[in-house]
Amino acid sequence: MSITIYQCRHLPEELNERIEELVKKCDILVLEEPATEYYGIAKKYFNELSKKGYSSIGGESFFKEHGDKLESFIRNSKKQIEVEKSPISLEELRIYFNLLSSCAKSCVSGELKKICDITLKERKYLSEMNKKRDNALSKQLIKLQKESRGKNILTIIGVGHSAHIELKKRGIEVKQEFPYKPYVFDIATELERRIRFDLPYTEGQVARTFPEGFISSFLRDSGLPSHQIVEKARKILERLSYEDIKDLSTYISENNSRKEMPRETTVIWLRNKGFEI
Repeated sequence: MSITIYQCRHLPEELNERIEELVKKCDILVLEEPATEYYGIAKKYFNELSKKGYSSIGGESFFKEHGDKLESFIRNSKKQIEVEKSPISLEELRIYFNLLSSCAKSCVSGELKKICDITLKERKYLSEMNKKRDNALSKQLIKLQKESRGKNILTIIGVGHSAHIELKKRGIEVKQEFPYKPYVFDIATELERRIRFDLPYTEGQVARTFPEGFISSFLRDSGLPSHQIVEKARKILERLSYEDIKDLSTYISENNSRKEMPRETTVIWLRNKGFEI
């Protein structure tokens, strides 16, 4: 019996033909669920969906379009569905989303150091949550493997997780899959992973997470697929120094119209600097 971990961004386009094929071949499908309070509800919902094609209880997802496409693979599939037993509470998630909100609000302040400090706080908090979740998920998968000898297990989780590393540490054979290869991490995800694995990172890398969201959002409107958006955004961002981003931060904060449209302001600033976007 094998364990396969499919990692992707929470976007419907990353649930491509590869994952559809993997779902068909698996015996047990393990889905992620970030909040411990929703474990029982989620397990009932997805198993009913798999066996009957509908559920007696309502289902919700943090990433609706991604969730809707995932459900299309599960509906009437007759697969055994298991759900991540997350150690993270709704209160911990609430704290995290408040940090995300603080990051968003700080982006128009013109104070790059403050933006970076809040970003680091948010990335470190996420890192700790992911450590806890990946450790718990790896133990859950090992237990499931022992209880389900001869069956193939497939887990679908976000790209930032590292449960496969935890499994390998415990001597478990695991296959890691992505929607396409090579798979490039966005800068914010890479920063969080560097924090989690005690790898060095620079002030410039932290600062680049600030305009990354604006650039990626603008490129998404052009219809580019997600992996091309990440690659193009990174090529632009890696040419920007800390001082460049500080200048952009000041530029956004200088008047209310720029503060109200930071994405468009970022694109204008980049074009004025000679970037093609």
